[in-house]
Amino acid sequence: EIDLLLKRWEQAKEGEGQIVLLSGEAGAGKSRIIESFHERLGEAPHGRVLYYGSPYYRHTAFYPVIEQLTRALRFGRDDTPKQKLDKLDTVLADLALPIADVGPVLAAFLALPASERYPPFALSPDERKRRTLEVMLALIEAMASQNPVLMVVEDAQWIDPSTLELLTLLIEQLRTKRL
Repeated sequence: EIDLLLKRWEQAKEGEGQIVLLSGEAGAGKSRIIESFHERLGEAPHGRVLYYGSPYYRHTAFYPVIEQLTRALRFGRDDTPKQKLDKLDTVLADLALPIADVGPVLAAFLALPASERYPPFALSPDERKRRTLEVMLALIEAMASQNPVLMVVEDAQWIDPSTLELLTLLIEQLRTKRL
């Protein structure tokens, strides 16, 4: 299984997006395979996106995505909203994403008070969701333009419908990306 993952990783690094499904009973070693695979990647530059489904949050929209972003942005428990927004702006600048367009969407997505920093983000719920999905796709695409990205979705059976919609869009739209 690890050899198969390594072959798919080589294809992904060349811009041929790959999807591999590991399935099996609980305790079969799926997480250990992923861990061993990641160890084999070593120090080679790559991004990593980890989504964890949870039976406790399967009805909470985008729960795995919000958790991943919070970890990726290195939000601390004691960080002020301003510090969190500063971290967000830094990451967006590093990814060469337009802060004025993407920042308000992600700040609202992460429930950060940002009215002093960004213009108001007043959209209908459907427009907000559509824009959030667009921004998440752009974020992952920007990551993949800098380095290949390994995305792991653990316990996908517990993923909420909104996160599943994002994953479906990723599969459809990022086939030619290093993901």
